Amino acid sequence: MKIMIVEDDQTFSEFIKKYIKNNFSDCEIMLANSGKEFLNIINKENINLAFIDIKLPDADGLKLLERIKENKKNIEVVIITGYPDPETKKKALEKGAASYLVKPVSLKEIHEVISYIREKNVDNEWSGVSLIDVLQFLSYQRDIWEIEVFKNKDFIGKIFVDNGLIKGAKYGKEQGLNALYKLLDLKGISHRIKKTNFLNLEHPEEINQPVELLILQYIKELDEMQQKEDEIPQKSFIKKLSEELKEVKGFFIMDKKGKFFETNLDIPLSSGLNLLLKKTEELSNLLFIKNLNFLICEYENGKLGMVKIPSEDIYMGIITTSFLNFGMLKIVLEDIYNFSQKISEINNF
Repeated sequence: MKIMIVEDDQTFSEFIKKYIKNNFSDCEIMLANSGKEFLNIINKENINLAFIDIKLPDADGLKLLERIKENKKNIEVVIITGYPDPETKKKALEKGAASYLVKPVSLKEIHEVISYIREKNVDNEWSGVSLIDVLQFLSYQRDIWEIEVFKNKDFIGKIFVDNGLIKGAKYGKEQGLNALYKLLDLKGISHRIKKTNFLNLEHPEEINQPVELLILQYIKELDEMQQKEDEIPQKSFIKKLSEELKEVKGFFIMDKKGKFFETNLDIPLSSGLNLLLKKTEELSNLLFIKNLNFLICEYENGKLGMVKIPSEDIYMGIITTSFLNFGMLKIVLEDIYNFSQKISEINNF
């Protein structure tokens, strides 16, 4: 755990630093004597806990606290002051401070704060685990949990779980079920989990439903949405292909090495088509090296169109009669390409 002491009194800073090093050997302690130095450091380092004096030469401790929360930095902040004031303490806690200490600060208070933050954040960073898996795990745990969600290390939302119930969720300005589902939709996110006291948090719009029930509802809605999205390109593809089916004599698959896998060829390949395929085999390098999506050729008895299948990294060849014009062949190829791309996106979801 990385701890920062932001204090212009160097004697006080060194004293606290020495105590922490002697009692928490796994903690790394950094010092800053101004607000500017502190802000520079947190932009480069992942700080977990900061003790900030409320009166610094160039900054107000509460303003620094606001800045941290506005920039969505995941830093626990403890405000330290030599001028106790109930109203200031209230403001600090409302702005998100983990604690508020009054000088002369006792070593016992420092110890208790660090122990509390460590316990709250122990084993809380989950990588390579989906948000659904995290929720399912917490559904079997007792206590109240707060899941913080990050995208590229930036804080973007929270989910609150209370003894198997999802109590609420926040994503940007959104709250409730909409926020929960949008967080579940996100990819490339990380999670930070900690026990919390729900009464001390700003209460989001309540959901108050079992974790498993909400996950089942989400998966069901996702499946229905994917089916609707899939119907559009599928219908378009089938419609266009069926319209020109009388002109399509067959198709084949070609891999990167130019190897052909004949499928659905209802007529014997003419000598002209065989010659074209040999030439096409030589063109296969061009297709894959240039990463082309389409290729249309004409041979003595008809036309040949080739279209890339993104999900498999292969090409499909469409063999037609000479009556099919190039424009319609291009439409058919585009539909096959769009359809296969959509299927690839769904399969990789």
